[in-house]
Amino acid sequence: MDELSSRLHPKAQILYRDTDVLVVCKPHGVLSHPSEDRDRPSSLFQARYDLSSEQYFLAHHTLSLMHRLDKETSGCVLLAFNQKSAKRLRAAFQAKEIDKTYVALVKGTIKSKTQWKDHLIKKDGAVFRDKTGAPNAFTTVCPLRAHESSKISYLELRPSTGKTHQLRVQAASRGLPIVGDRRYGDFELNAWVKNDFGISRMCLHALRLSFKHPVSSKNITIEAPDIDF
Repeated sequence: MDELSSRLHPKAQILYRDTDVLVVCKPHGVLSHPSEDRDRPSSLFQARYDLSSEQYFLAHHTLSLMHRLDKETSGCVLLAFNQKSAKRLRAAFQAKEIDKTYVALVKGTIKSKTQWKDHLIKKDGAVFRDKTGAPNAFTTVCPLRAHESSKISYLELRPSTGKTHQLRVQAASRGLPIVGDRRYGDFELNAWVKNDFGISRMCLHALRLSFKHPVSSKNITIEAPDIDF
């Protein structure tokens, strides 16, 4: 086992790797990065992390974290092996050239494809939808299928912006809270789903990541393993 695999969280999985970029499937319950040394055992890599540069430091690799998933969200995470690639990928994120596709299990249903446009603000550690501000968070939403209970359904979510808790707040503010969300969700719904279906995690999964390779310019699409909800 090489250093990269040995330092990766034991429940995580490498989906794509070359000399410039790395895509990893992060399990739910695992941190994208540690905030303190004591967080390392529950983080994506068991290595020192610098918050200012957003980098993991292994013995033979330096990994730049290109974006983050909430602890309870699973799926594709993109990292870069060098500063040249990291710089180009950051520019691609800012230019909205990297396509992220999520699957969520939510309360209720929607009938057709739509776009959510909101002004989100962060206050005291939580995120709120401000109906008076100009939109700064955009997500394209498509219905997938209803759950067997018919009270909840699967949605495809494709955010073009990356605000903190964006999908969770946008869904909840429309009466479509994500199942298992302990902060913005429906607590009675969460208890019912846990008791009836044994689902206790937050049901949000970063299914697919599409981007142009920062060196070769080749179009790459990586898909995470099947969701477990």
